[in-house]
Amino acid sequence: MWPVSTGWRAALTGDLTTTVRASVLYEGAETWTDDGPEIRDLTVRTWLAGGDKSQICTEATLTIGDETGGLWTGRWDSPLGWWGHRLHVHVGAVAGRWSESMPLGRWRVDAIAPKPGTLRELRNGKLISGPQEVTLTATDMLSQIADERATTPLVPAPGATVRSEIVRLAAGIVPVSDWVAPQPVPASIAYDDHDRLGAILQLASVAGLVPVINRAGALDMIPA
Repeated sequence: MWPVSTGWRAALTGDLTTTVRASVLYEGAETWTDDGPEIRDLTVRTWLAGGDKSQICTEATLTIGDETGGLWTGRWDSPLGWWGHRLHVHVGAVAGRWSESMPLGRWRVDAIAPKPGTLRELRNGKLISGPQEVTLTATDMLSQIADERATTPLVPAPGATVRSEIVRLAAGIVPVSDWVAPQPVPASIAYDDHDRLGAILQLASVAGLVPVINRAGALDMIPA
């Protein structure tokens, strides 16, 4: 759930216009943003992953129009990229003079698939790309936790609770939302050496919880 103002109820019972705003960020700086005209398609998929359905994953697929052919060139300095880039999407509604938006999610850009337009030749003979479509595929930050394998074998901190241990394991990778898990980490628990996400899944199961990345991009938990 996401808290919204009372204006939402009135808007949903009358005439309204929906809005979508997407942004790509690199190291916290916005490299591209659009509030609708360039967005051709947006799909968000959610599923239970793991053999024991131990985590909830989301994936966003965004197709945008690139009229100049410069948003994705394959170079490191392209506005769009998949080497640390993040995709943020907000959705909203407008009804008369009232408007409000909420985050739909934050994801890690994993792949970019361009559908190039026709090449154009300038007077100097140089070829440049024309309008193209670019499709971004992005997964939630649980994927980043999985990739951030520890450099030394993981062991539980002495006297840790489930929450404090998960916060420690996620530090510097993803923020942790405000949920409660005061259970002590069992003495019998053993991590798979360097598997940070596996350790978090183990700890969550102790408290009867399932990890999920929420709309704000923070590590959240829901009852199993």
